[in-house]
Amino acid sequence: MKRVLYLFILLSALLNAYAAGGKSYHFQRAEEAYQQKNYDECIRISELGVQENPKDGYCWALLAELYSKRAYGEYAKALEAADMALKYIPKNDAKWKAFLICIKGDVYYKIEDYRASKEAYGTAMSLDKENQQFIIDYADVCYVLGEYEEGIQTYERMLEKFGGPSYAYAELAKGYYRLGRFRDAKKACKMTIVLTDDENYGAHHLLARMAIDEGLLPQACREEARALTLENAAYGDVTDTLVYLCRPLMDAAMLNELQKVQTDASAHIHVANYYFTLADFVKTSYHLQMAEKYGTERNELRQVYAALYQQTGELDKAIETVKEWMAHDSLSHEHQDYYFSYLASLHREKGEAAKSFRYSHLELSKSPDDGNIYRMMGRSQIMLGDLEKALAYMDSAVLISDEEHMPTCLFNRAEVHRRMGNEEAAKRDLDEAMSYRNNLNQDRTTFLFVEAMQGKRESLDHYADSVLNLHRFVNVYQSYLDLIGCYALLHDKAKVLDMVDRYFGAGYRNVASIQNYYRLDWLREDADFQALMAKWESVRQDNLRRIEEMAKGESGVEGITELPFTMEGGVCQVKCAINGLPLYFVFDTGAADVTISSVEANFMLKNGYLTDADFLGKQNYVTATGEIHEGTVINLREVRVGSVVLNDVKASVVKSQHAPLLLGQSVFRRFGTLEVDNKASIIRFRK
Repeated sequence: MKRVLYLFILLSALLNAYAAGGKSYHFQRAEEAYQQKNYDECIRISELGVQENPKDGYCWALLAELYSKRAYGEYAKALEAADMALKYIPKNDAKWKAFLICIKGDVYYKIEDYRASKEAYGTAMSLDKENQQFIIDYADVCYVLGEYEEGIQTYERMLEKFGGPSYAYAELAKGYYRLGRFRDAKKACKMTIVLTDDENYGAHHLLARMAIDEGLLPQACREEARALTLENAAYGDVTDTLVYLCRPLMDAAMLNELQKVQTDASAHIHVANYYFTLADFVKTSYHLQMAEKYGTERNELRQVYAALYQQTGELDKAIETVKEWMAHDSLSHEHQDYYFSYLASLHREKGEAAKSFRYSHLELSKSPDDGNIYRMMGRSQIMLGDLEKALAYMDSAVLISDEEHMPTCLFNRAEVHRRMGNEEAAKRDLDEAMSYRNNLNQDRTTFLFVEAMQGKRESLDHYADSVLNLHRFVNVYQSYLDLIGCYALLHDKAKVLDMVDRYFGAGYRNVASIQNYYRLDWLREDADFQALMAKWESVRQDNLRRIEEMAKGESGVEGITELPFTMEGGVCQVKCAINGLPLYFVFDTGAADVTISSVEANFMLKNGYLTDADFLGKQNYVTATGEIHEGTVINLREVRVGSVVLNDVKASVVKSQHAPLLLGQSVFRRFGTLEVDNKASIIRFRK
């Protein structure tokens, strides 16, 4: 992306420099179209220019740049145009030549000819020694080639000559890490953070990786939590590892970091994504609500809300949200096949096979060569009980599918054959599907389904053990669904019920999708299956009530709330936010109420954190030492303690300007019992 942006900026600058420099009429018209971002018109005019004058190097240059950036990248034409431009642009025009060679480097990079890309970037760098982007591109491709020493040396020379953008330090840190030079990598990460206006998520992410390698899990949790509250893209293998090694530490670190940016909507979005991945949908919903509260428009969250509604089993809401998302998408026409596919899957989960088929048919009109769509239309026909139509669609799927998806299409067709009693045809499809087993780029779980239909279960049981026992296994959602489907093919009731129970136990609440799963037709009326569904439907409804309570106002995110604290001069302090104003309070279980000094109260009143209506009158209060004092009583509309929001908390304003801010029993009573973990510096509340 940075290459595309840079080339656009550089070309714009070159065009501005040369627009009035005696260039051809076609070039000047093409340049105008380019500046107006009318790229198709720019290409049309440039092509006319080179037709009339094949030696118009600057029109060739425009074509080279635009061919390489088109939707599917006309790379051969881009390279040809770049060579023609280099042939006819004056030899003394070094900047244009460097730019064109950089385009060639970019094209080679995209087609993964990294050696040629490195050579091109090196030539561009030699022609324009002051251009930092050419240096960065050269160093980047060194990394791709695994030539970390050369990449590091390139970045180091760049920093020595130009000083440094934070990006250079970030890339240096990656190179040092690859070579095991942790001390240098840590220094580069810290420089990245210092030089970035907002803390750099990538640097914290890398610091977390190094902390794991060194066995420093608490430190790794803190660094990854910082990354996650800064940028969604930080979520990756590090967090997966931390979650399964030390979930409580990771959650505590997340809470601690979120307190620092608790009014930052984007931070709440990133934390919501973290909890979504963990199937903790109550917390996900809470942080999405906080993101909306602090400035994120709901239409920006439609995608994650749709996914949330799907996983919590609110399929009608999910469908409505996807339709709203589609209606407000400025590129909805280009993305229609995605929306149609999404809606088809949601209706299929609801058991509405006819509607699912209808949306798949709309999707097919946008992507008529996609065999997977025919396959899903066939599955809808299975649900509708029309096996003849199901077979016709599966035949089409097999006919046009590519090699990667062929085993899945063959397996699904075998399912239809078996339902129709065509055992020989089913066996042929299953055998052919297995012939793809050793090919690259295959979905390995497909072969578990094939073997299950063949009555084999050794590989399936081994896979199930891996899912259940290996903590590194992250995507349990799809894995449990695969296991449910495979054991359903074996008609192993005990295993199916166990996997369904584990699926819901992992946090997923889409009860309807399991109830309507067509491979469970034989089990749907079973009393044990129905009892299990009723049990988890009750849990689902309880989760929805908790989410609804949070939407109304005061509620804890879960039964246990962890609040980090610090010790200052032997006094335990916690960070809270009063009506949005961050303040540090003394944690004092002996105090009856929340108390603040007149200094804070006056500040809050002057700056809009308190209004005249918040002042309720006078009352006496008792300090922890037993002394009685008179104070002004105020209503705190919102007290945020960690991730929990309390509404309408009474507090006393004491006259002493130097009185500490105390967090007392009027808050603690709403949490429940508490314990202090001095080792982890956490106060843990249990409801």
